Amino acid sequence: MISVIRQMQGGLSPAYERVAAVILARPEAAMRSSITAIAQDAGVSEPTVLRFCRHVGCTSFPEFKLALMRAIAAPNEPRPQPRVSSGDDIAAATDKVFQATIDTLERIRREIPPQALQRACTAIVRARWVHVFGFGASATVAADAQHKLFRLGAMSIAHGDSHMQAMAAATLGPEDVVLAISSTGRVRELLETVAVAAEVGATIVAITRSGSPLALRASVNLPVDVDERAEIYTPMTVRTAHVVVVDAIAVGVALLSPPSIVSTRLNRIQRAINRRRIDPDGAVAAPAHEPIIATRKTGEA
Repeated sequence: MISVIRQMQGGLSPAYERVAAVILARPEAAMRSSITAIAQDAGVSEPTVLRFCRHVGCTSFPEFKLALMRAIAAPNEPRPQPRVSSGDDIAAATDKVFQATIDTLERIRREIPPQALQRACTAIVRARWVHVFGFGASATVAADAQHKLFRLGAMSIAHGDSHMQAMAAATLGPEDVVLAISSTGRVRELLETVAVAAEVGATIVAITRSGSPLALRASVNLPVDVDERAEIYTPMTVRTAHVVVVDAIAVGVALLSPPSIVSTRLNRIQRAINRRRIDPDGAVAAPAHEPIIATRKTGEA
């Protein structure tokens, strides 16, 4: 949370800047303070402090204090991501790619508010439909999210086309969820689609940068704040982080769903997949309730 606030400095309103300055000056004291004390120190109203908490991805002041406590308890500021250069050999470049991803995932794990993840999973479990939206690299993450969620019983579909997103958003309602994925949170078409979905009452769950336009429009935001340079040798750690957050959502949805239903569904899916696999001896696998018909070594049926 501390790193998130620092990244947002310079782009905050004057009132939010004063709140941020009070918190960053003495994070430990802010963690123990009341909303009234922080408001007085910053020279703002208590509702302004609450809106600041929401601006940085928390839905309440207690949730913000918990996120601040987690940040204080975490190790010192993360080291800069190792950058691959044209002078690196393959072994050195590979090591940097892995290390950059490991460092990013460790930091994102500390920064995602558990309460936000809980709300996101709960909304998806209760949803009639889950529409997953993303463009470019985020479209591949959206497809992965749809694949994971439908296996658990969620009626889900992914869209990577702006027209399809707009049409889909217009058909949603209060019982539906939009899972919007974006590394920047500033894609115009995605913001327009999310606005349409929000107008008809759909819950917006975002995986994106804190304080971005998409994060501010979301009902629940799962912050992924990764700075990457658009150079040819730069690892795409942000996309990997998005995929892992999707994995966390899928696990949460499974935990909140009736175990018997999830187990039955996954077993049926596994049997269907097994039928399409070939055993080491060349026999075609089949579900346990069906006999396996093996082919002869000569190729005859």
